[in-house]
Amino acid sequence: ELSILYTAFVENTVPKLTNPARFSEYAEKVNSLIETSEYKKIEDYWLAIYKESVPVIELPIDYPRPPLRAYNSQRLDFTIDANLTNSLKELADSTGCSLTTTFLVAFEVFLYKFTGQNDLIVGFPVSGNRKFHSNNMIGDCASLLPLRTKINTNISFLEYLKQRNLQLLEVYAHHQLSFGHLLQKLAIARDPSRIPMIPVTLTVDLNRNLESEFLFSGLTHEFKINPRKYASFEIQLHICRTKNGPTFQCSYNSKLFKEKTIEQMMISFEETITKLISKPNSLLADHLKGNYLA
Repeated sequence: ELSILYTAFVENTVPKLTNPARFSEYAEKVNSLIETSEYKKIEDYWLAIYKESVPVIELPIDYPRPPLRAYNSQRLDFTIDANLTNSLKELADSTGCSLTTTFLVAFEVFLYKFTGQNDLIVGFPVSGNRKFHSNNMIGDCASLLPLRTKINTNISFLEYLKQRNLQLLEVYAHHQLSFGHLLQKLAIARDPSRIPMIPVTLTVDLNRNLESEFLFSGLTHEFKINPRKYASFEIQLHICRTKNGPTFQCSYNSKLFKEKTIEQMMISFEETITKLISKPNSLLADHLKGNYLA
């Protein structure tokens, strides 16, 4: 909208803006959904996933965990090979999966290697706007989905990808979840040194090139994501496109991790993707051999 207004002013034309959706109307629709049987089914779906247990993700941290959770955050940007993302997309297309799903599944495999745990949860934000046709509203109104997986290393990456694709399609059908409400229902014992359930989140936004989506007449511009000094999660990985190409933007809790560790983590994740793509029919057990730093 800013680019439209600026360009119209410079070119002496009338700006054409779409009418924004009202946040109050969106909030009313969300509140109305919570009172329905549809939402009860959504809630029951997630409670069933965590009925038996809720895994605690033990990330290999560099510093002693503070007794009270710290929020200090730094960000590391790591440019990845464009050919790698193209190859991953080819694999995704060949299996009927989205590039986002394929990145997510590869990240789950890497997390297994990073933590040594096969029972994992990855926080995955999804937009709540689309459900209520509120795309012109200011605010993303995201729902945070706690995606749980139990990795069987005796199947190939290709088999795991196909399995997860079917599971995730069902997850997305139940995406209108209030994460805070789920935490209350699960009655998880609170640890003041940790965020409950989800220390790691992933977002993937490779289908858009934000810099080309708006123009300022007569000006060049560059899109930058403002680094946050404080963040809720221990590791937040955002995979996006920048002027330098596909990039891992990894925000991390600087009270837990050294920058060098996060850099090595990104290198290892890129190497893990390369191995998975090169031998998608090999057993996950073979892909997971060795330390993540190797």
